[in-house]
Amino acid sequence: MAWKRDDNTGEDERKWYPKHEGRYDHRVRAELALGKPLPTHRRVHHADGSMRPTAQLVICENQSYHKLLHSRMKVVTAGGDPNRHRVCSLCLEIKEASDMTRREIAPGVQAYSGWCLVCKRRKRADYAVA
Repeated sequence: MAWKRDDNTGEDERKWYPKHEGRYDHRVRAELALGKPLPTHRRVHHADGSMRPTAQLVICENQSYHKLLHSRMKVVTAGGDPNRHRVCSLCLEIKEASDMTRREIAPGVQAYSGWCLVCKRRKRADYAVA
């Protein structure tokens, strides 16, 4: 059993990942397709989001790439273009990427955070009142 965060409610939920001889089925399937064991830092992504035994899998080089795939899937599911849009984690609306807040992840490197500018202003105003 593994923990999974529900993107819509932000709640943690338990989700069963099928195992085969003590190992997750999706990792075993990926290793069979690859023809060799997966390094522990590799992540296996279910391309359609399901846990079906026949689901297409993507072997990700690391957790960052796996998270990127999930964020892009979230935009597509919401009806947006993952190259132009993001989904605000507070209001859950599709926004243009330029309407999202940014943070510096390395000197001179900016990345979008999960909040849109409107929600960030609202949160700031809430903190100022409190």
